[in-house]
Amino acid sequence: VVDAGVGQSDLTRAALINHTYRAGKASWSGRPSPLMVGVGRSRERVGQARHAVLVLQRELATGFVGRLSAMPPLAIGWLQADWMHALPFRTGSVSRLVCNLSLAYVPSPLVALREWHRALHPDGCLILTAFHPSTDLSSLYRRHLRQANQDEFSVQAQPLLHYFARLREAIRHGILHAFDEAGLAALLKQCGIASFRILPIFDGQALVAIVGKQNSSSSLR
Repeated sequence: VVDAGVGQSDLTRAALINHTYRAGKASWSGRPSPLMVGVGRSRERVGQARHAVLVLQRELATGFVGRLSAMPPLAIGWLQADWMHALPFRTGSVSRLVCNLSLAYVPSPLVALREWHRALHPDGCLILTAFHPSTDLSSLYRRHLRQANQDEFSVQAQPLLHYFARLREAIRHGILHAFDEAGLAALLKQCGIASFRILPIFDGQALVAIVGKQNSSSSLR
């Protein structure tokens, strides 16, 4: 599994937690360790993600003493790579590739998507999330605050609301790439991708595209 754009390492940490909790639920004897690779465009971002995962690994090792031997550990690797050039993966070698909102920040979504699709296994799957041109995550966050009976003017809430406001303006002024369903479908087809599904998420604030390598819907289920 490749996380294209490690960000805050949320995906890697979620996978690590999920894998650890399954330790006592199934027998994994004779099966190889799953491999997850985080790919970042800068050395600093990769270093931050690696550190966050190491901290979580120590916490999990402390809380699950004696249980982690029930299954192979999740093997985690890190790579710094420029998505505008060839990724260090053989063609058709990646089973799962996840791009969580990273497409918004690349110089050319077309070039990046073609390279991700090249690396994908014939039976593999690419999960891609993208901002919508009208994305405003502050509305979702304010709803969360109301449901939690928290004040949106608190010291904790204000930095996030300010960040969401800057994000909204960057999207609306074209600084970040954003797509409606038709635009994202057109981009995927331009990359030569014929097998995909696009669904709205976050109350329509963003989109998720599930992309298969083969020209059939079987790989998207």
